[in-house]
Amino acid sequence: MNLEKLKKMLADGVITSEEYKELLEKFGLEDKEPEMDPLDGLDDKTKAYIQKLLQSEKDREANRVGNAKKAEYDALKAEYDKLKNDKLSEDEKRKLEDEEKRRALEKKEREFALMQCKYVATQELKSKGLDNSDDIVQLVLGSDEEETKKRVGAFSLLIEKLVKEKVEERFKESGRDVHKGSGSGEDYNPWKKDSFNITKQFEIEAADPERAKVLKAAANA
Repeated sequence: MNLEKLKKMLADGVITSEEYKELLEKFGLEDKEPEMDPLDGLDDKTKAYIQKLLQSEKDREANRVGNAKKAEYDALKAEYDKLKNDKLSEDEKRKLEDEEKRRALEKKEREFALMQCKYVATQELKSKGLDNSDDIVQLVLGSDEEETKKRVGAFSLLIEKLVKEKVEERFKESGRDVHKGSGSGEDYNPWKKDSFNITKQFEIEAADPERAKVLKAAANA
């Protein structure tokens, strides 16, 4: 590529002035002929007026391009939104709504099931004479009512076992027989009016439930 060919391409309109300069630099060529300023020979006032007109035209063109791009974007967006909505058939829209309703219903069902399990746990603990505070309820909660009841039952057995072991340990430490009365002799009955003692009742119930029943019956408790 030589300078003459580039000049011919520029004259024929094949390349722009900017492209002409880039190609000169690319091929290491130099055009020593000074560029002709179309405004040469005009007075400064006329030059300023023409430059202002040219700039105004450039600005209007930029605005037209910008407005056209915005209009094109708005049109495409509107078309996209329409296609997106049209793409969902009535059946698909219904399925989407049904899915949202299903999730909401499942959430409510889980909340209700949890509330039911908490209620069951509270009542079961109470019926067994155990602490039914929130901490204990959370401890025995199951995935459903049946499992919750089983967990309460297991918890109750564990407590009974621990209490029984503790009571037996205390009786052994005091040198007494755990199966005998803890008052004045074997006939001691903490359910009787004259020897009523709640602590002793609890100890006997924990250590020997059958003996507790006998003593209750004897005291008409």
